[in-house]
Amino acid sequence: EGNAVNNNFNGIDLVRSDGNVIKENDASNSGNVGIHLLRSSGNSIEGNRAEHCIRFTDRFWNDTADSAGILLEEYSHRNRVTDNTLRYSGDGFFIRANNRHGSNDNYIARNDASFSPNNAFEAVFSEGNVFEENVADFSNYGFWLGFSRNTKVRANSIRKNRMDGVAVEH
Repeated sequence: EGNAVNNNFNGIDLVRSDGNVIKENDASNSGNVGIHLLRSSGNSIEGNRAEHCIRFTDRFWNDTADSAGILLEEYSHRNRVTDNTLRYSGDGFFIRANNRHGSNDNYIARNDASFSPNNAFEAVFSEGNVFEENVADFSNYGFWLGFSRNTKVRANSIRKNRMDGVAVEH
């Protein structure tokens, strides 16, 4: 709680780590990910700052190579991600499914992931996630939910995105 972990490649890494509380830290300006969970379940990620977590490549201005404010991947289930500020990151919040191993049944609420050059919120190959009362404004996509199932998106602010507010394919 209350750590400043700025200007690192990853600010905070939870790997195979369950039942933790990550609260009121500042992981901004990370070159890859502000807060990263891999095979980590039942954690509470609350009230953190992970802004400007972005990695640029030489190809295109918005090809940020999967950088994110918060990244959950591969069997990171039943986490609570609430009240975080994730603005201006590659993706604000991202559930990535390496080898199609999803991260399911997560509760994501009251986070601000605006101004992403890609997706304010992205969740792929996952199910049972709930997104409510988040801010997903001024990004490329507000929500990108490819291959997601049984996902709830309710009472979010999704305004003035370049492409779709909510995109679900497959």
